Amino acid sequence: MNEWTLLTNLSSISSFPAKVCHGGESYLLTRVDDELKVFSSICPHQGGEVTVEGCEFHCPLHGWRFDQQGRSINVKNNQLFEVPFRVQEGGVYIRPEQRHASQFLQSEHKLGDVTIELISHACVLITVGDFKIITDPWIDGPAFYGAWMPYPVPNVDISAIEADVILITHEHSDHFHENTLKQFSPEIPIIYPAFPNQRIDRALKKWGRSNSEGVSFGDTKKLREGVQICFYEPVGIWNDAILHIDAFGHHLLNLNDAGVNHRIKSLLPPIDILLCQFNAGASGYPATWENVSLAAKKEFYQKALASKLHLLDHAAKLYHAKFLLPFASFFTLWHPQHDEFLELLEYNHPSEIKQKLECPNYDVIDLLPGDIWHGETGAFERSRMERAAKRCFEKKSIRKVVKAKFSEDVFSQFHDTRAQVDQTLVLDYFLRLNQSPEMAFCEDLRVLIRSMNASREIEARFYLEIKNGQLRAEALNEEASYELRMDIPAGILMDIVREDVSWDEAHIGYWCGFDRDPDMYHAGFWRLLQAPYYLKTLPQKSNASILEQPVAQLLREGQLVGRVLSRYGLYCSSCGKQEQETLAQAAAFHGIEDALLDRLKHELSLALREEPSRSLALASRPVGSLPVI
Repeated sequence: MNEWTLLTNLSSISSFPAKVCHGGESYLLTRVDDELKVFSSICPHQGGEVTVEGCEFHCPLHGWRFDQQGRSINVKNNQLFEVPFRVQEGGVYIRPEQRHASQFLQSEHKLGDVTIELISHACVLITVGDFKIITDPWIDGPAFYGAWMPYPVPNVDISAIEADVILITHEHSDHFHENTLKQFSPEIPIIYPAFPNQRIDRALKKWGRSNSEGVSFGDTKKLREGVQICFYEPVGIWNDAILHIDAFGHHLLNLNDAGVNHRIKSLLPPIDILLCQFNAGASGYPATWENVSLAAKKEFYQKALASKLHLLDHAAKLYHAKFLLPFASFFTLWHPQHDEFLELLEYNHPSEIKQKLECPNYDVIDLLPGDIWHGETGAFERSRMERAAKRCFEKKSIRKVVKAKFSEDVFSQFHDTRAQVDQTLVLDYFLRLNQSPEMAFCEDLRVLIRSMNASREIEARFYLEIKNGQLRAEALNEEASYELRMDIPAGILMDIVREDVSWDEAHIGYWCGFDRDPDMYHAGFWRLLQAPYYLKTLPQKSNASILEQPVAQLLREGQLVGRVLSRYGLYCSSCGKQEQETLAQAAAFHGIEDALLDRLKHELSLALREEPSRSLALASRPVGSLPVI
């Protein structure tokens, strides 16, 4: 067991709340009614660095705010991670997670026989020795119902790309892109996280890609001798993944959109190359929200850029990275309807990141799409002249490319503007959300959803009222009061309803207009729409004795148990302590907070009702017979 280590002396803190740095990480200390608390400064949403603002804590990435008890002020049922501590002789002591020893190179770093080619956005071709890995290929055609295009525009013949394996991290169309994947040789296997909702599984079967495999979170998948991968879930509750690649002893960690996860750092060796998103704008918030003023939107994007830089630096130090590759932010809005949003967006340039993040412990690999970096020599192959590379993120350059590239014919292949709303199907879709286990965590809420035709006129209205974990839905002919309003194109709404597409495809694509009053983020409701996490409905069961059961026994009870545990950083399937520890002991050792522990117990109670034989039977059923929730 790790020893307690001194975080700070109380005598050195002049006022609360206070921020204290220790071991390359920062912590928040509060004292309310003479009660001392210590919190991680990492936002539970996407890993942003929380700052002290008067008597509150603010995350600049998405505007989440917390009080001195760590409770979120504007996002229900969320809170900062509380760090166990003890006070002894005026010193505040914490017990940090075990870390691997790391040795940093202090001058120009090299990395053996590793070559990185940034093809587009989050698509990189990683060559280690004679083994080639390609990640999240989005190369040909727009994403998010025709809203995004890769930028700078890739100039690649997909059929000529040689790869031994394609790795997919999650289902968003800028990472899991149908038009691109269909152009790769069907002989190249596709490996992806085994999300229990099986959206990726069903899509690949629909496309005829039989050479594919889902891997459970926390499980190691051997690709060939000397090459293995492991997927980890992010801290948040969204369907995303962190990818660890171990190729002949070289370790790469792909965070893409998932942010940092402190719980897995003790499971990882020092990382050679860390890949991480580096720009804001990968969401419709706050650009498409009416309740946010134009001035506040502009301020948000400025703060978000600075926060992204801090996130990159924090992640590189947290995972002991030798190299940092900013990626997964090479896109722009494409449709003329989104010109006003394009004007709002601001960008970090990879070369500027390299200048701003000067650290002796890691180097920034500042690639643009088309560039190649050779680890053995540290040499770059640039696809653009220096002047053109520096100008590529200027608004003038972006607008020029977008105007030249936009094609209504191409756009119409990804976005149906002629569809009409089927009210019966839409109401049935929303009412069936009552069968989803996620409904148990949804806030009481009144939602007005307005379907818009191609002329942006209201075609239909749907009113949802959620109270005490039950949803009521009806169609309306007139406006109604609401706490959250969403306007969505009719074609997108019907595609989501018919095909079980994630709602992220709509609002990340800037297609939805929003308003809310009061200005609260309803995390439970968005979780309900975005996933659902489970493939099908599972009945509830008492969870009173779950905490006292041995972890090994729980794992033997059902197929979903290991997946649920991994969502909370408990990778128990591969842990040698599973026979000796109860779930309560495992949760305490890994620092699972009370709020998360209640949710974990509830999810396990659902998963434990799924008999292993029934899980296997379900997996063998035809795709068309799977219920859509």
